[in-house]
Amino acid sequence: MKLGMHTIIHGFLVLFLVIELGLTAYCVSLLGNWPGSAPSSVYFMLFNTIWSMLALIYVAVIPIHAARIFSGLAATVLEGITSLFWFSGSLAMAVWVRGGAAAAAAAVAFGFMILITFLGVFIERLITAVKSRRAKPQV
Repeated sequence: MKLGMHTIIHGFLVLFLVIELGLTAYCVSLLGNWPGSAPSSVYFMLFNTIWSMLALIYVAVIPIHAARIFSGLAATVLEGITSLFWFSGSLAMAVWVRGGAAAAAAAVAFGFMILITFLGVFIERLITAVKSRRAKPQV
């Protein structure tokens, strides 16, 4: 089986997302015991992780097993929205952390790595879509 670049990148994303899920769930469990609960940015990062796993299932698995329900445009939009979520969540949590707990700082670092990876895949998919539109003859 030949592994394409997207398959390898999606594999790294799965690894990063599992690590991020563990870190943010740990932060939520620690901060949930304090009065006032955890800040919303921590919960949003947990949502980002779950959202990204679901989006990755659509982007990586559906084209292989159920190609007729896959849309390239929907995958591009989904990756763009996911990148926006990671940008806002990582930035909000970074402002809150400011060198605090090590697990929260690690969650922010992995959040930015996931952001860069999703953004790279989104930009590459967007460039490919624009090139393929230009290559089609206008009727």
